[in-house]
Amino acid sequence: MLPLYRKQKPDDVDRTAFPYRFPKPAMLSRTRGRWTPRQVHVSGFIILSFIVWLLFRSGERESRYKSPYASTSHYLGDNDTLPLVDITIEECTRWRWFEKRSKCFKMLQDGWEVAGGDLLLDMGKYRTHLFIRREALNGPTPSIVDIQIGRKHPHEPGNWEARPGGIWISRRPVTSIEDVVTAVDFIHGKKIRELRRGRHFARGGRLHFDQDINISIRKGLPPPRELPPLKISNTKPYKVLQVAGKSTDDNS
Repeated sequence: MLPLYRKQKPDDVDRTAFPYRFPKPAMLSRTRGRWTPRQVHVSGFIILSFIVWLLFRSGERESRYKSPYASTSHYLGDNDTLPLVDITIEECTRWRWFEKRSKCFKMLQDGWEVAGGDLLLDMGKYRTHLFIRREALNGPTPSIVDIQIGRKHPHEPGNWEARPGGIWISRRPVTSIEDVVTAVDFIHGKKIRELRRGRHFARGGRLHFDQDINISIRKGLPPPRELPPLKISNTKPYKVLQVAGKSTDDNS
């Protein structure tokens, strides 16, 4: 028996009916008044995926991995002579729309600075920064005199305070700049040495993160730079040989 059209009686069936003609199928013959649950779920998933893609992939590719919080991180070199009064590690949001409402942005407005870039090399869920705070050397203001790394309270005497990442700081009022910590930053690596003048790694090992992060500190003013004397004779002539470098002459 041949299939029937809608509202068609068996007596009206002829050879011009379906499947000899190609009418619109019955499932598309009328517009639905509302969406089915499957259509709602699929549409919601597509819209949500597009919003997530915009949040994490929007913006210029060159500046996507540049942390906006690290704009206050400047290498001062021998000019970072103000004592450090506090240090901490804070996780900052990656969403550009919520940067000005984050805790890290408020810390920057309160006088905190970022030492270096991202602690986790921009591989973590958040932007993790090492924040430091400097103040002038005053009598009642306690300054950091020592920094250690460890899971337990240090055994050395002093007023030790815990900070994220396994950092322990000791603070007390001092009068001499040589007794306080004036520079802190970090270096990645397992078997490394600190070759900068007057700097050394904090005792206790690396920070308690998945990566090998070493905290480098310096107390007091940077020592003067000692240049080795030239081993030349005042009586015999000598020549200077340039083995590497780029000439500034445009005609060369």
